[in-house]
Amino acid sequence: MVARILITLLMIGLATAILKFTEPIVNMFGRNDLAERYLGVGGTYNMWKIVGVLIVLASFFVLSGDIRLFGN
Repeated sequence: MVARILITLLMIGLATAILKFTEPIVNMFGRNDLAERYLGVGGTYNMWKIVGVLIVLASFFVLSGDIRLFGN
């Protein structure tokens, strides 16, 4: 149970960093052509925001035990 809580906290921290530092991430990795095509102008920024939210949702599944990471 403690491992699941720690993994959840790490995942939420990662997601928070992605959501807060989207612009530096895009500057570091560049624009994603697929995201720009299907999500419109600024699609790369939206893609990173969606990734951050999905990580938060996955962390709640880890905490509830629905998803097991590293055999926990």
